[in-house]
Amino acid sequence: IFIEGGLPMDKLVIKPNFVVAHGKPDWEHRSGGLFIGRLSDEKGLHVLIEAMQQLPGQRIAVYGKGPLQPFVMHASGLDYRGFQTPDVLAKRMHAAAYLVMPSTGVESFGLVAVEAFACGTPVIASRQGGLLELVVHGKTGLLVAPGDANELAQAIAFAEANPERMRAMGRAAWETYLEHYTPERNYE
Repeated sequence: IFIEGGLPMDKLVIKPNFVVAHGKPDWEHRSGGLFIGRLSDEKGLHVLIEAMQQLPGQRIAVYGKGPLQPFVMHASGLDYRGFQTPDVLAKRMHAAAYLVMPSTGVESFGLVAVEAFACGTPVIASRQGGLLELVVHGKTGLLVAPGDANELAQAIAFAEANPERMRAMGRAAWETYLEHYTPERNYE
């Protein structure tokens, strides 16, 4: 976007954000999916709700607050857990099989994805913006077309049906975190 706006590429440097890991992940005792973020339109919650309607009996835990909170609280397929502290969210990410980021707005970086990586949790994300740069499809998570509830439902169904594959993606997400998103790497 900056280059399209006329800034010279040789003057641009990308310095990603970083997070501090909350201990080394354990991949053996994980289950379920979760969404963490602001409960607003651009985060793709309507897409997630539509996807969950295609997966009867499956539920996604939702953490956050925002204007769509009343809608999320009563949505089929979602378990609203409210706004939580970072420590609680880290524990939940360490226990989850995957994190869902179905953003329809373009995320510039997607810090929650890197927080998930720091917990060894793979990410199912929209194939656009910063999420496209963070998540490697089939390696550190799964990418889906933004706004496509069918493709999101298929990715969630895949994650639920293939726990070993998701654990392998979680291990790769952890390695990606160690290579790129630790405080030490950021300082370098």
